[in-house]
Amino acid sequence: MKGIVRTLIGLVALLVLALGCMPLPPPAPPDTVVPTPTNTPKPSPTPASSDTPVPTPTNTPTPFPTPIPSPSPTDTPVPPPPPPPTDTPVPPPPPPPTDTPVPPSPPPPLPDPLLIDNCEDGNNRNLLGGYWFTYDDRGSGGTSEVVPPAGGEFYCTAGGAQGTGFSAQMTGRVTTAYQYGFIGMGTNFAEPRAPRDISGYRGISFWAKGDGKAYRISFPQASIQDFDYYGTVFVAPQGWTQVTILFADLRQGGFGAPVPWTGTDVFGIQWQTVGQPHNSIFLAVDELRFLP
Repeated sequence: MKGIVRTLIGLVALLVLALGCMPLPPPAPPDTVVPTPTNTPKPSPTPASSDTPVPTPTNTPTPFPTPIPSPSPTDTPVPPPPPPPTDTPVPPPPPPPTDTPVPPSPPPPLPDPLLIDNCEDGNNRNLLGGYWFTYDDRGSGGTSEVVPPAGGEFYCTAGGAQGTGFSAQMTGRVTTAYQYGFIGMGTNFAEPRAPRDISGYRGISFWAKGDGKAYRISFPQASIQDFDYYGTVFVAPQGWTQVTILFADLRQGGFGAPVPWTGTDVFGIQWQTVGQPHNSIFLAVDELRFLP
């Protein structure tokens, strides 16, 4: 009898060990009856010789661990780390404003309504809008030469009266290939060439410097067609000297038809050599203005 009991106990132990290694079924949903496995062993009788109870195995399934949900990603951008500090020096703040008043700039000088030209712009145009030019006797068969060349672009030359920057100058020579050989320079009052009324002025003044020779200043006018313009003769001093010409002192040369002087149709001013021949010529004029 005792051998049978031992045998049963050993079988029960083997059965318990086998049940522990078997996979458990998943937990049943609520209100679902879990069927009892058919191989559940019945409790064994307690051996008479032992008081230690043998625990009865159960088929209670082991619950699965509850999964921990992963944190859901968010759309919140992560700001970039701040830039590392640099050694660039920070400029100091500007000084505070002061109450010291700033004096206003002086107004620009008013234009001189009497000024014809002072040549300070260095170009070949006077302040009335007309151009400077030179001329010679080549159109009459002569061989006299003038610089700047006749028909070319006139240009003002460095060195003006009273220490100014520029003046109108001509150089050259006069020959006798043409009986009345000449060279000259001039400036018109308008461009295109047109007469101007200068009858409201008494005359003109200008600064002159030259070779000590005589020159004739004349005022071409529309009413005279034979070139016998009104004018007068002056001597160009070797140093800058102011010359005054009054319109009341002007006379025609006498080789053309007499025409009265009105001063209402004058084209401009011309300076021309007197006599011939001249191996060299030099005349400079500057600071031309009307006399009120």
